[in-house]
Amino acid sequence: MNTSHSTSHIHLDLVGGLAGDMFIAAFLHAGLVTEDELSEVLSKVGIGTIKVLSSSVMRYGIESTHVSFMGWSAEQESDHRHLSEIQEMLRQSELPDNVRDRALSMFLKLGEVESKTHNIPLETVHFHEIGAIDSILDFVGAAYIIETCASSWSASRVPVGEGIVEMSHGPMPAMAPATAKLLEGFVLEPSGLNGELVTPTGATILKELGLSTPGLSVSGVLREEGFGAGTREYERRANVVRIARYEVASVQKNHDFLADTVTRLEADLDDMTAEALAFAEDILLKSGAIDVVRVATTMKKGRVGTRLSVLCRPEDSKTIAGLIFKHTSTFGLRVEEVRRWMLDRRQEEVETLYGVAHVKLGLLGDEIVRCTPEYEDCAELAREHQVSLKVVMDAVMAAANAKFSL
Repeated sequence: MNTSHSTSHIHLDLVGGLAGDMFIAAFLHAGLVTEDELSEVLSKVGIGTIKVLSSSVMRYGIESTHVSFMGWSAEQESDHRHLSEIQEMLRQSELPDNVRDRALSMFLKLGEVESKTHNIPLETVHFHEIGAIDSILDFVGAAYIIETCASSWSASRVPVGEGIVEMSHGPMPAMAPATAKLLEGFVLEPSGLNGELVTPTGATILKELGLSTPGLSVSGVLREEGFGAGTREYERRANVVRIARYEVASVQKNHDFLADTVTRLEADLDDMTAEALAFAEDILLKSGAIDVVRVATTMKKGRVGTRLSVLCRPEDSKTIAGLIFKHTSTFGLRVEEVRRWMLDRRQEEVETLYGVAHVKLGLLGDEIVRCTPEYEDCAELAREHQVSLKVVMDAVMAAANAKFSL
């Protein structure tokens, strides 16, 4: 017997761009979280009893919410912290495991692009403005919202500011190098405004959500909306992000399987190098494709070719098709709707000799039938302890076997 229920999908309209405080403020304005709820969570970071303060403001004729924090001592205030220092702060906190892990993931994403941007080792990365307490609380607050408010997300095109802004490293383009790196694969549009519209924190949130942009194609009931305000006011644009929560049909369970419908896009190619195909695959995956497969095939007149097969959500199919046309040599695509059966899945944490790592569990009803170590966790531990990846993965599987009686 099939059963279905509704789930939440949230769309972000990046009217005036995005920053961490704008993201949080929009959810407060929509009533999807409360000041007391966020204050309780943020107080578990371990820097004091945090109070979330929200106020009603007008931005270009739109009533919206602006947010700020208070509650930590002056000696804790600093706008210069190393990534390792922030990671240690979060690991020692009393945050719920999923919120702590989500916040750590976001800081790591930002740390990795800063490392590449400035050509320095990851462990020596230090944050300037992002190292300030209120910015750390932005990340943690956003992590809590991501974990609790929706199961799927989408966003509009990303507006980009113009000109030069003064930052800790000196004069920089309005879209900072780290922000630009985080937004690779997103569709950007010029705003005609001077200044930074998307901050590194805002770009990290978009990256963490794994969004496919632009556009929205959701069949569902609009339940709530909210506007989060930035600090600046513009003459020709509201400096707000709008969030809209939709109630949409979730995947259905069918004899303990999960089932949904996806779109498959296929093309046969015989005039692209392996490197060009790998580049296209990377773009597609970063832009919301569920899966990308390349299979060797034989084409007309005995030519050796590659069949590119891409799975995506139906609402993302036009965006993904456009990227395939842009980044491959094909003149046409085969398109079909495909039903999928899937194991239900959840992520769990295990403790090993080398540290904590996550595993992905596949469930058939209540029975665990699959367990897979998370590659990024294992790779990080292998590098840290200078052992092989296989050694760490074996340790993670042994810990999972003991914890879940596999």
